Amino acid sequence: MSRWPLALRVVFDALVFALVLVWIVQPDSPTALFRNAALALIAAALLPLAVRPWRPAWSAGLRRALRLPDLLAFCSVLLVGACELALRAASSFSDSPLLAPPDANAQERIAQWRGRPGAVLNGRPLNALGLPDDDFVLERAPGTRRIVALGDSFAVGVVPYADNFLTLLDERLDAAAPTEVDNFGIVSTGPEDYLYLWRTEARRYAPDLVLVCLFVGNDIRAPRESSLLHRDSLLAFAVPGRLLRLGHQTESPSAAAATEAGVVPDAPSFDEAAYLAVERDRVELCLRQPGKKTLRAWDTTRSILQDLVAEVGPGLRVVLIPDEYQVDDALWAELVGGREAEFDRDDPQRRLAALFAEWQVPCLDLLPTLRAAQADGPVYAPRDTHWNVAGNRVAAQALAEWLGP
Repeated sequence: MSRWPLALRVVFDALVFALVLVWIVQPDSPTALFRNAALALIAAALLPLAVRPWRPAWSAGLRRALRLPDLLAFCSVLLVGACELALRAASSFSDSPLLAPPDANAQERIAQWRGRPGAVLNGRPLNALGLPDDDFVLERAPGTRRIVALGDSFAVGVVPYADNFLTLLDERLDAAAPTEVDNFGIVSTGPEDYLYLWRTEARRYAPDLVLVCLFVGNDIRAPRESSLLHRDSLLAFAVPGRLLRLGHQTESPSAAAATEAGVVPDAPSFDEAAYLAVERDRVELCLRQPGKKTLRAWDTTRSILQDLVAEVGPGLRVVLIPDEYQVDDALWAELVGGREAEFDRDDPQRRLAALFAEWQVPCLDLLPTLRAAQADGPVYAPRDTHWNVAGNRVAAQALAEWLGP
């Protein structure tokens, strides 16, 4: 075997094993690790080939040593590639969130996560647009104020439809003056998706106000770029991960049926380990010395919000929804115990409030209100990260007072 084919085999094997290494060790920020690991593996394997006196003996030994890595690398590439192609093909024919492309754009995400019209959710059928509200009508009654609400799973809620904060807000405002609140909530969405929904659907209803429900927990984010270095950029890895997370859900089939019937189960939605893993990831947003990932998330989110402000105009209103760790002192202590000095619990709200003040956009921060309400009992569902019935009522009352006639 000539020197170059052997060298190419070494390079191929080194790249495959470096890729596997970063998928396991550093899937969120892999670039430097991949580069260093690949260079180290290639250098270690090619060094004997570069030393001419040793080349014959080392080449023969290297060929023998490469047989198993060759086979493993080839089978790994073949297996992952075949799985990825099959899952991408299935994704193109299915609207299941389980098969949503990890690097999907706003249009694909919304199509994947929007509910099925008529499907029962939280005790009520979704409307003709697959949204958790009555059917929307373009023409409105004279003298009626119209508010369009853009939000994620908080807008969809985990409580019965009648107890959802946007439903309650509609009732409270309508009791004072004719008002309709159109709920455009879709789970797993964020600012980029709110902007897309405004451009493509919500603006058709010519609202007087646009209420953006900004969840501090996961709306401050940067869309992940599609790359083989990012493990979750491949459905072959993303789908098993989603199935594993579903396995950590503790809600039983009977509890799910109760939710559809409009009864909220008392059982937590996730086991403790999965729940704490979610919250530990989110609390990184409060670090006084944030990492590159967090800084990029802030830059991206600021840019998207600025576009939203420019396109919606003076009718834009923003409500800041805190994460549970910002409201529940016991949870906060468990997440940052021993590292309190490294975190600033209220920093995300201060930064967002400063941005909207700079852009002259009215903004309501629900953090103080929910903290005060927490003293009388939990305002978040057990191990779920969303509001329970009490939390929805507190939020609806604060919003009704803020958006009153």
